[in-house]
Amino acid sequence: MSVVSPKPKRWTVEECNRLQETGILEARYELIDGEIYDKMGQKPAHALFLLSLMIALEELFGRRRVRGQSPITLPNPFGQYSEPEPDVVVTKEDGFAYIQHPLPEDIVLLAEVSDTTYHFDVVTKALLYARAGISEYWVIDVENRKLIVHQSPTKTGYQTTTAYDEEAQFSLLALPAKQITVNWLFPPPQTEATPESNA
Repeated sequence: MSVVSPKPKRWTVEECNRLQETGILEARYELIDGEIYDKMGQKPAHALFLLSLMIALEELFGRRRVRGQSPITLPNPFGQYSEPEPDVVVTKEDGFAYIQHPLPEDIVLLAEVSDTTYHFDVVTKALLYARAGISEYWVIDVENRKLIVHQSPTKTGYQTTTAYDEEAQFSLLALPAKQITVNWLFPPPQTEATPESNA
């Protein structure tokens, strides 16, 4: 007697939109490869790193080209089952030029601030973004204060992945002549206050 395992439901973007319209899907979510992921609340460190990153990128590219936590549209077949909502996207043009969510060809840089979701960001999302043709993808490793830069996308993943310590310098594909120090993207290290002695 053969054993047949039940198949999980693979959701489409269209189906999730209908669930949201009817009020069934109320919480903030992200659809990745047919699976619905709850968008967890941000820890203080995540919020600080996100704020610092957006300030730095707005200085480099201008405020109107930097989008925070907004969906992007991927080409099919990936776009049928995935609608990611990256922490930060930098577009080629002024943000008001896009009536619809930006496509991969509209994006010069995409970034995720990662604390509890690090493995998901560097494996699952990296493969998704590479297959979709995102030219440069960053993962901000909050815990270790590192920047992981993915470049040269292919259908099997990024050809180049480089981890930079916070003192390292690097250049963006979109700004090859400009050297950036990694810690300029990060908030200052948090130090614990030491109670003063009453003696």
